[in-house]
Amino acid sequence: MEMAYHGGGFSERVATRGELCLCGRPALVVFAIGDAAPFGWCLFNDGGAQFGPCPFCGGPRHTCERCPDYELAPDWAAYSTHRPGTRPDNWPERLGR
Repeated sequence: MEMAYHGGGFSERVATRGELCLCGRPALVVFAIGDAAPFGWCLFNDGGAQFGPCPFCGGPRHTCERCPDYELAPDWAAYSTHRPGTRPDNWPERLGR
């Protein structure tokens, strides 16, 4: 789906299956701001309710910044049925956890 440009380097589009919010929930909207990588938003501003480990790195939740391991559409998200705050069965082996 094409991004809707709003000026000032800000654009958005409807998220597609497998795209995730910064908190790990399925994204409903994807934003692109300036030169930064696009990111998803689930419409909740609770940081994943700070429940459980970060779904991208497995460490503690990040409070004010994007996880360095965040991916908009990680391979495991497209077919995962995990609940936020839990690790999916297909958790990336690269994390070694």
